[in-house]
Amino acid sequence: MTPSAPLLHDTPVRRPADDRFGRWPFAQAIARIVRDPYNKGLLVLGIEGPWGSGKSSALQLVAGELTRDARHREVTVSAWRTSGQEQFLANLSYALATAVRRDWRGAFWRIAWAKLRRQSLPMHVAVFTPILYLLTIFMMPEVRGFSRVISDDPKKWIEGLGIFGLPVLGYLVSKLSQPALESVRTMFGGTKVESIGALERFAYDFDVLAAAQPTGTRFVVLIEDLDRCPPSHIIDVLSAIGQLEAHPRADRIAFLLAYERTKLMKSVGEAIAKDLGGDAQSEVAGQYVEKIVQLELPLPDLVPATIAGNPSRSPRLPTVARGFLISVLLVAAAIARLADPQVNQAAAWTVVLILLAFTVEFVVGWCMKAPRQLFVPAGWKAAEAAIGPWLEALPLRQRTRVLSRARAALLMQDGNGLTAWEAVSTAALASRWPVRFGREKLKAMIGVSAIDPASHFELQELADAIQAMDSTPLGGAHFRDPAKLHAVVSTFKR
Repeated sequence: MTPSAPLLHDTPVRRPADDRFGRWPFAQAIARIVRDPYNKGLLVLGIEGPWGSGKSSALQLVAGELTRDARHREVTVSAWRTSGQEQFLANLSYALATAVRRDWRGAFWRIAWAKLRRQSLPMHVAVFTPILYLLTIFMMPEVRGFSRVISDDPKKWIEGLGIFGLPVLGYLVSKLSQPALESVRTMFGGTKVESIGALERFAYDFDVLAAAQPTGTRFVVLIEDLDRCPPSHIIDVLSAIGQLEAHPRADRIAFLLAYERTKLMKSVGEAIAKDLGGDAQSEVAGQYVEKIVQLELPLPDLVPATIAGNPSRSPRLPTVARGFLISVLLVAAAIARLADPQVNQAAAWTVVLILLAFTVEFVVGWCMKAPRQLFVPAGWKAAEAAIGPWLEALPLRQRTRVLSRARAALLMQDGNGLTAWEAVSTAALASRWPVRFGREKLKAMIGVSAIDPASHFELQELADAIQAMDSTPLGGAHFRDPAKLHAVVSTFKR
C-alpha cells in the first residue's frame, strides 16, 4: 500500500514563505495602509471574506509585516472567547499591558512614569521630596555628616528630617485613612471607584499604556471570529472600539477585524431590532458598522501564489536573554569595586561587552526601520480638489471614507498604472451609489467594449455624474473600461 497523502493543516499562515494562495501581497498592501501617516487617529480596518477564505492568515501576515520594524506591536484578542463588554475590555487591557511589558524596552519605568504624571500634586510632593533628600545626603558631604550624627539617636530623626518627613507622613496618613475618606465622599454624593464603568477604567488603563509606548509606536489589535459572536456581544465589541475614537491617544492603536460581512450584518441587524423593536434592517446595520469600521477591504479571490521569501526583521534579543544579560550587567557593575584587580577587570569587561551588545542591537534595529513617509501619489492634490463638488451630497464621515478608499486602492494596486483621479472618482461613485456602481454591477459589464452610462447604469443622476467627471481636465477614459473600474472597486467593496 502506498502511504496516503498527509492532510493539509488549517492553522493560519504566519510566514510569507508558507503562503500558497496569494495572501502575502494583500497583507503587504494593508500594512502600507496602516503605516500611512495620512490615517491619523483611531484606525479600524475590516478584512471581509467568506468562511475558510484565509482571513486569519491575512491577519497574521499583516501583523508579521507591521511588527518587523518594531514600531508596531501585535495584540490578539478573540471576541468569540469573551462574553460582554466588560470581559472583552478586561482581556484587551491585559493583552496590551502584556505586550508593553514583554516587548518594549524600559516598559517598567515608562509605565511608572506615566502613572506618576496622572497623580495629584500632594502625591508628587510625597514622591519627589524623599528622593531629593536622599540624593542630597549622598552627594553633599556636610548633609551626609549631619545625618550620621543624628542617626545615633533615633528620636532626633524627626528633627533632622524636618519638612522632608512631612510628605512621607502625609502619604501614610492618606493611605491609612482612605477607607474613611471613601465613606465620607459617598455620603456627600461622591462616586466609588468600583462603580466606574468598564469603558472608563479601560480608558485610564489605555491612557497609561499608550503613554508608556515609545514615540512613534502603535498597538495592532487583531480581532478574529467577530461574526461568530452572539448579536448582543458584537454590538458590545463594536461600541467599545468606537468609544476609543475620542480618546486623546487613539493614534496609538489600530484594530484589524476579520469577519464575514453577511453574517455580521445579520447579527447587527438582529441586535438593533431587539433593542429598538421591529424587523432587522440591513441598511441600519450597514450604517452602524460603517460608523465603526473606517475601511473595509474584501479578500481577493484565491489564486496560486509564487512562493515568497521571508523578509528580514529587526534583530531583537529574546526577553529571557535580555533579562539574563541585564541581571549579569547589574551584578558585574556591583562587584566592579572589589579590591582584587583581576575581579575588577573581569567585571569591567563584562559590563562593556553587554553594553556593546545592546548598542549594536539598537543601532541595527534603528537602521532597519521602515521609512515613515506620507504617501502622496502623483496628482493627488488635483484629484482631491476636482472631486469636491461630487462629495457635497455625502455626509461628512462618508467624504473622508471616499479619500481613504481611494488611497487604499492606490496602495493595493501600486505599479498597475492607476492614477489618483481614477481612484478618487471611482471611489466617489461607488460610495454615492453603492449598488448601481458596485462590484457586482461592474463585474457583469466586463466584456463590454465601452460603457454607455445612461443605458448600462439605468440611473440618469449617475450617468450625469460620470459624464461630468469624464469632461474634467484630469481625464475619464477609465469610465469606459469596466474591468478597470471593477478592479478598483474590488479593493474596498465586495
